[in-house]
Amino acid sequence: MTASIHSILEGNDCLSIYIDGRFDYQAIQLFTNAYTHVSPRPKSYCIDLSKAESLDSTALALLLMLRRHAGDQHSKIILKNPNEDVHKVLKIAMIDSLFIIQ
Repeated sequence: MTASIHSILEGNDCLSIYIDGRFDYQAIQLFTNAYTHVSPRPKSYCIDLSKAESLDSTALALLLMLRRHAGDQHSKIILKNPNEDVHKVLKIAMIDSLFIIQ
């Protein structure tokens, strides 16, 4: 199943992005739209991966693009509740050192 992505701005501080399904190349536009048109820019981003079935190299690149958009180390980005397979991919790609994984 292709990913379903939606976002919710909680106050001016946190943008929560929910990913449901396969987080892959087909999610490029959905994911970038979830954060690029948000104003004012939030101080933190919470990516809920609890319903993400899998992710590919495109998804990893999208997370890095979000990090750049957020100001690299100036904003907090949390990857929440990845399943075991998704967490393993994040670790192998060494993404776990760039993001907070809960």
